Amino acid sequence: MKLRLRNFMRELGFKAVDEVIYGIHDGYLVSISDSDGILSLFVDIVIDDAYGEQGQTIRGIINPNSRIYSIARAEITSTGVHIVFASTLSAFSKLRDFFYFFLQQLKTTGIRGASICTNCGNPISSLKIVSIHGRLHTCDPDCAAKLAASNTSGRKKTRPLFIPGFIGAVIGAAVGVVPLLVLSRIDFFILWCGVFVGIFAKGGYELFGGRKCIAKSITLPLLSIIAIIPTLFYIYCRNLNDIWLQRNYIIPFEDVVTEIKSLILTPGPIRQSLILDSAITFGFAIFGLLLFIRFNKKSVRQDIFVLH
Repeated sequence: MKLRLRNFMRELGFKAVDEVIYGIHDGYLVSISDSDGILSLFVDIVIDDAYGEQGQTIRGIINPNSRIYSIARAEITSTGVHIVFASTLSAFSKLRDFFYFFLQQLKTTGIRGASICTNCGNPISSLKIVSIHGRLHTCDPDCAAKLAASNTSGRKKTRPLFIPGFIGAVIGAAVGVVPLLVLSRIDFFILWCGVFVGIFAKGGYELFGGRKCIAKSITLPLLSIIAIIPTLFYIYCRNLNDIWLQRNYIIPFEDVVTEIKSLILTPGPIRQSLILDSAITFGFAIFGLLLFIRFNKKSVRQDIFVLH
């Protein structure tokens, strides 16, 4: 969730589900979404006729102020008003100002809000909140149960899997070592590039829809170290080859690899250096895994859910 939406949620005392914040303000249930490049506001109200007197009253509030508040479009139905704001730098501040303005105008005109069930029109004795295609509505318990039953029947639930996430993590870790390889050509401390291994391994796992489980916590660090050790080994081989080329020694690269292997297997400074470099790089990779960076894969949204 974006920081500006989270801050507004705290200001209003609202709650959140997925990328939507919601709550009742001045007797009106309001839901605000700020994701996928679309900033929208939905106010749950009871309208007898969307094209009748109440609908015209609402249009009379919105239309003259659409340019002031950067409103791209507005849809009025029998259960509420859905307003989408234009994508501008000040769009969220416009939404915030319009939120207070619009609810005050609705209250002044006497259009009813959250005390009435938008499904049956009866007064609500015990409030339930129902989401229909991402728009939150007030509902009484009986209507909420009926709506949930009628809209969830026959719908298959998709569960994230570990294998796709594992494949994504492998690809991400492979991409993450590229900065380490590139920057190793310059005489500079490059072990910090291990942070990219962690970031991209985690990003690949989430991008491919991997499941949150204990296997994820084990796999991501393991893949990171598996990616780091061969990369550092190759860098050591390449550096030794460069040294020999500077001394006019032209040796097949496979002989260079064999020499580095023997130096690593023999206790000495080369082995200690590789172990230390691997540990430092792996530490940065773990730091990358812990960074709050998320690559969201668009998931199938449940059309109906009931919040208690």
